[in-house]
Formats: sequence, C-alpha cells, structure tokens
Amino acid sequence: MSENFHIARVGGAGGVADLVFIHGLTGDMVTTWTSPGSDDPAGDYWPKWICEEVPNLNVYTLNYPTSLFGKWSQKEMTLYDRGKATLDYLASYRFGKRPIGFVTHSLGGLLAKQIVRTGFEASDEAWRSIANSCRLVIFLATPHTGASLASVFTFAFPRISSTHIQLLRSDSSELDQLNAAYRRLASELKIKTAPFYETHKTKNLGILIDRVSADPGVGGAELVAVGADHIGICKPPDRATPPYTSIRRHVFDFVEDAAKRQKQARPPSHIPVQSHELAAFVYDKEVANEIYVVLPFDGETIFSAPIRFVIETSSPKSVKNVYLHLELADSLYLHQLTRSVDKIGAGREINVFTDKGRNEHIARVLYKLPSIGPQVRFVLWDRIFAKDPTLIPIDTPVTLKGGEQMVVSSKILTALPVALTLDGEDALPWSGEIKIHFRNGNIEEFTAVKRAENRLIKELMRSGVQKVRPTEATFIGFKKFSKHPVEGGGLKILDADPDSIMGVNVRITPRGLEPHGKVGPL
Repeated sequence: MSENFHIARVGGAGGVADLVFIHGLTGDMVTTWTSPGSDDPAGDYWPKWICEEVPNLNVYTLNYPTSLFGKWSQKEMTLYDRGKATLDYLASYRFGKRPIGFVTHSLGGLLAKQIVRTGFEASDEAWRSIANSCRLVIFLATPHTGASLASVFTFAFPRISSTHIQLLRSDSSELDQLNAAYRRLASELKIKTAPFYETHKTKNLGILIDRVSADPGVGGAELVAVGADHIGICKPPDRATPPYTSIRRHVFDFVEDAAKRQKQARPPSHIPVQSHELAAFVYDKEVANEIYVVLPFDGETIFSAPIRFVIETSSPKSVKNVYLHLELADSLYLHQLTRSVDKIGAGREINVFTDKGRNEHIARVLYKLPSIGPQVRFVLWDRIFAKDPTLIPIDTPVTLKGGEQMVVSSKILTALPVALTLDGEDALPWSGEIKIHFRNGNIEEFTAVKRAENRLIKELMRSGVQKVRPTEATFIGFKKFSKHPVEGGGLKILDADPDSIMGVNVRITPRGLEPHGKVGPL
C-alpha cells in the first residue's frame, strides 16, 4: 500500500483516449493488477495486455494514499476531500484533454465516482474537464451500499473500532448522496458503466460484494458475475477468462468512440504535440525497468554510473517549456557534488534545479529546457552513485528459553526507485519508474553473478521472508572505470565508462535466473 500519489504510464503513445487503473484499499498500482501464475508472453501485469490488444490508447495506473479511506471510515476525512485531492493530482498532469476511462477495484470505484462528482461541481476548469471527459467506469467488486462497505473495511482493517464499522453500516448518507449523483451524471455525461461482482468467499468473511452490493443503479449497466473472490476478481489468469474479456470489449468500444469524436472535432491539418515515451535503453535496445547494476564494491569506493536522458519530438513545431523531473534517493544523486551536467546545461541553456524535496533522503532534480526544435533528438547526461549493494545482511541476537545465546542471520533486499516525468507545453506528460538494484561482482564473469543471485533466491524461498515472483530484468555492468575529480579529496569516486557497458536480459523466477539475450558486446 502506498502513502503517496503517483501516476505511471503503462503503455501507449499519443492515443486518442486515456485509461486509468485505480486500485482498492489493500492494493497498490502493481500488485492489484498482477495475475500470479500467468504464463502470458507479455508477463503477469495485465494492464500491459490491454496496451497490446487495444491500439490508440494511453494506459496509466494510479497510486493514492490508502490511509485516506482509513481516515474516512473514522469520519476524519470526507469523500469530498478525498476526491478533491485526487482530482488536483490528476489535473497537475493535465488529464481531461481527451476522453478518460477508469478501471477500478473495490473502494477505488468510490474514488472514481467521487472524481466525477467533485469535478463536475467544481469551479476549477481543469477539474471540470476531467469529469466532463469521463466516458467509461468499470467497477470490479465496488461496494455501493453502507453494509457492503463496512464488510470491506472489516477485511482491510481487522483492528478498526467496531464503533466505526457500525457507523458505516448505519450512517450511509454520504455514500447514498454519491450514488445518486453518479447515477445522474452517468446519464448526463453518457458514461458507460460496467459493474462486476464476486461469487467466491474471501477467506473466512464470506462474499464481501454480492450482486446487490455491486449494483450502482445506473440504467443500462449489466451486472456480470465473476468466479473469483474479492482479491482475485482483479487478477484474471489469462486473456480468455472473465472479467478480462469483458473489460477488453468495453475498452475497445471506448477507444472507438473517442476516435470518432476526435475525427469530428479536429480539422485534418491539425497535428498534436506529443511527449516522447519514457523507457530504459542499453545500446539503443529497450530493456526491462528492473535494472541490476553489478559493480566491484569494496566498502569504501563510490561508483558513478552514467545515465542518459534522450528527449525527442516528431512534432513539426517547437515544444516549449520542456521539463524532465527526476526523483530518486539522495544517496544515488549526491547533489552536493559539483556536476558536469550544470556546465553542459549552461552551454545549452538548460536550467538544472536540485533540492531534497519533502524528505531529506530524496533528491528531486528538475531539468528545464526553454524549447526543443521540431523533429529533433536531444541528449542530456548525468550520473548516479552507489557505495554498497542493495542487499543488507542482518544479524539478530536471540536468547533462548534456557538462556542460551544465538544469532539469527537474515538478508533484506531493497530496490531504489527512480521516478521520471517528462512534460512540455501542449503535451500530455509521460511518467514512469525504473527500479535499480545493486549487486557486488564483475559483469564480465556473469556465470558467477548468476550463481550468487540463484543462491540468494533459494535463501529467500526457504525463509519465506520475501516472495520471488517471475519478472523481467536486465543485469548491467562496466569493464572500465576512471577516477572522478573531487574537491578536497575526501571521497574516492570511480566513474564507469559508458562505452564499456555490458548487459544480460534475464527472467527472474523462483527457480533462479533465466538469461535470454545479451545487451552490448558481452
């Protein structure tokens, strides 16, 4: 569960419509929409299946602070306040410029309804645009009654006060008002509404959202049963199983309608400005967004690895006020160092702003370019730094009943997320996240690297501390390093030579690493 707003692009580029996935109370932007055990070639994250099968569509997934629902259950925050916070976040990324649809799970459906209602009634033009652009809402086991909502809260917050749960059951006036407003707006704005409900019991709580609870009361909305529990209803095992088949059909119709509207509203000579897709590349080959950097750590040396931002546009006109926003751990950025990128920026009229954000351990870097000319490719270099692997050994002293002392050894694996957002005037922003892991070793001896990682995976599987789910990743490293000049000589930094990069694409499974392609001259 996340305590921050974050929008990430799943796929699509320059589509005629936007589709946003909104998770429920106990989920997040990734695990909610991941189907464990799926052997689909595109992976088990099924929003990517939608990207593959429905062309001309931009697909996003939204993280929001799930604590907002906990506060609401205890009457500390209203649905209206929650909707305003989400609307303001979406508006900051300039949604509402094209038709928008929502795929929601559980209480994420209430959030979608509140977005529509609050936006429609707002005086803020950007908020109204989001509501007026809504054309599709898919509800996967969304509670539309006070009693069913209380059941979901009981499942999500088993320790929540029974008084608060009873209040949800007896005082559903706010929920009733939201339902009435959505029914009216769904008709007025012509929002296609597709509700689904579960038919299997969830643990020992029974069926949380039955047919009656899942009915939003919207005319023309056909309730569809799904053979799954409250958690599994949003995790279709394959592309031939409901509710995926129905969702795909609704999304197809949504995009088709958006394309017709665009054709009617826009003269043929108008060419939109589009932001470029954000993705990770090594040697101009796109790689997975899980990057494992293999470096010869010695506990003292700080290694500097190059990163390159490539911004390009196919627009026939200049794109003004281009921003590239980077947010990452301050230990990775070391913004107190003098940076060569500042000198490059001055020479090319790039302004670089760095601060520690809301958290002193997070670096927020903003590259501002006054404009990028038509049909050009612009390259900006920078570096990230690392001193240790993202593998933390922990020794915990334990006293047995007989007084004997022992030490329990364990490991914690961490990943350092790098969030990227690219925006420009008259262009919808692209957002993405790359997770960086560091491992100790030599990429030229990949067999040894693989052997060490397989041992680690076996340890994790035996301990059960962390699950190992199948995922695509890229292991990279460097053959050559040079000394980085540092004023005062207090730090020992080695710069990796970008021309010496090597890599291997792998699939990480509970059985170990499965290499399936080389990157660079390895």
